[in-house]
Amino acid sequence: MTREEYDVHEKVAHEYYEWLLTLVNQKKNGKYSRLLKLLHETEFIFHISRDSNRAVDGENLMYRFAYEYGYSYDFICKALDRPCSMLEMMVALCIRCQEYIVVDSVDNQLSGDLFLDMLHSLRLDQFYGVRYNELEATDILKDFLDGYGPLFGPYNGRLRKEELWSQAMRHLNELVFEGSMTL
Repeated sequence: MTREEYDVHEKVAHEYYEWLLTLVNQKKNGKYSRLLKLLHETEFIFHISRDSNRAVDGENLMYRFAYEYGYSYDFICKALDRPCSMLEMMVALCIRCQEYIVVDSVDNQLSGDLFLDMLHSLRLDQFYGVRYNELEATDILKDFLDGYGPLFGPYNGRLRKEELWSQAMRHLNELVFEGSMTL
């Protein structure tokens, strides 16, 4: 790869990352900037077979990005050639909930709220600004990727047996019943 090709791929990778943050209302909120980069650099690994759907949804975001920004799929595949990241999985899950369950594709507020709920459940919402601790955040992510703790709900340190989609549906249901969200 030439230096020019490398620069173009880096530019597109940055543009894609910024676009992901926009989808969950985090682009203008610099509070979690270092944590978001860590999530983007961390490969999503699943242990429950149906969670492979979450990885596919995350990988498919690059095709949506290509369409919205006018890039060819071949170019995007080369420029963003890597497995699904934790950030992509989380963003894709938020979008799926917003667009397919709540059917609101105009406002990203629900996606942003769900994303923050996930950070809270993962116990990552404490890592911002000077409180950011990459070693602790990495340990928390490692535990989750090893199959411990939920993506939605209180952390109990136990092995997760419920797929992420079911967790998200239960969480949305709880939001509706407590009255903080209407469908």
